[in-house]
Amino acid sequence: MPSRAFTWDQTAGSMSIATALPHLNFLEIGTCDFNALGPTSKAPGISVEAIGAYQRRLFKNGVPVGIRPINAAAVSDVQLRAGKTEVTFYFVAPDDVEAYKLPSTIKGMSSLSVPSREAVRILSARGLKHLMRNETVPTTSYSRLTEGITALGFVKLDMEGAEVAILRDLADVCRTGKLCPTYIKYERIHMGKSSRGAIRRELGELNYTMLEHCSDPGGAFDCRFTMERQVVVTERPVPTFSALRKHWTAAAAAPSAEV
Repeated sequence: MPSRAFTWDQTAGSMSIATALPHLNFLEIGTCDFNALGPTSKAPGISVEAIGAYQRRLFKNGVPVGIRPINAAAVSDVQLRAGKTEVTFYFVAPDDVEAYKLPSTIKGMSSLSVPSREAVRILSARGLKHLMRNETVPTTSYSRLTEGITALGFVKLDMEGAEVAILRDLADVCRTGKLCPTYIKYERIHMGKSSRGAIRRELGELNYTMLEHCSDPGGAFDCRFTMERQVVVTERPVPTFSALRKHWTAAAAAPSAEV
């Protein structure tokens, strides 16, 4: 079996990954305690989270062999080339959410540059504005994270509004023929209507078929979408997230599998 050792580089404040393996089972960007892949999914994989407190909590029982946690914020290649080497996030720490019995949804209200107005409203109503914290972290990009990777089973994005930039970079990389993930799962709740349609068309042109997953249709949580490449889905139940995970894990583990 190939080595699962990862190396870690930092250049001009921007994070990049190099790996001895030609493939990754998964790359997740944005975890925040929700359906994270890092602690339970099959290696090799990369788990990127901008907020250190959430990443430390996610791996409180240790980091599995072959899984690489990265404490960084993913931005577009354009932003990275323009010199955006660090960003500041505002958030409520997970331990504070539990200690003060705050709504669990506040964990998903981390925001860039300024505090989330909804998070501030929730804290202010309880006299807890002092719980809002901030953290400045280095940046990375999809291209840097996947540099040297020739096959990728699953990309999962939950970035509170930054998904569009990463999806466009992913599409650009795929268009070159270097790397096209088998599955792409992302949240669209923070996307504008035009961005939703543009991303769907762009990935459709790259032979992705859209599968819709709505855990709470019409409720507080929007639908997630999985883009499945080179597989036509017709007249069959939409696979659950766990079924998709079993599928791509098995495919990535097979020596003859092609992504």
